Amino acid sequence: MSWAEDAEIEEWCTLMWALWRERNAQLFNDKKAPEDEIALRSHLWLEEYQRHQVSFENPATNVDRDQEKRWTRPNRGCTSVATDAATKRGNRSRSGYQGR
Repeated sequence: MSWAEDAEIEEWCTLMWALWRERNAQLFNDKKAPEDEIALRSHLWLEEYQRHQVSFENPATNVDRDQEKRWTRPNRGCTSVATDAATKRGNRSRSGYQGR
């Protein structure tokens, strides 16, 4: 896959995520954003994502990570647990977790 194809896939995925997020905001919070705002937000999220990617071919082009607070891998023998949850009107909820 070429770099251009990768960039198009990233852009498409980010836009789909923004639209999904907007759908949830409308459905669950009765909030509606203008289409141009959704597109701009999607573009800004993609730029942020791309700024934080690590370039293995040319590490000199990486963002200066000394000034950023970052997640670090747990020490060997420790377990990392990620959680997520969602609620819906009518007292319905779902939750999940992942341990590594």
